[in-house]
Amino acid sequence: MYNTHLKSCRRLIDMLLFVVLMKLKVILFKEWIVTYKYHVTSPN
Repeated sequence: MYNTHLKSCRRLIDMLLFVVLMKLKVILFKEWIVTYKYHVTSPN
């Protein structure tokens, strides 16, 4: 009983970590696009 509970807990934590990582990737990607566009459109 306790062992299965621990496994489900781990699965939940893994899922949460995965979601957080995906969100971070999306945020970083958006930031990269914004900076890239800024550099491309700027006269420099």
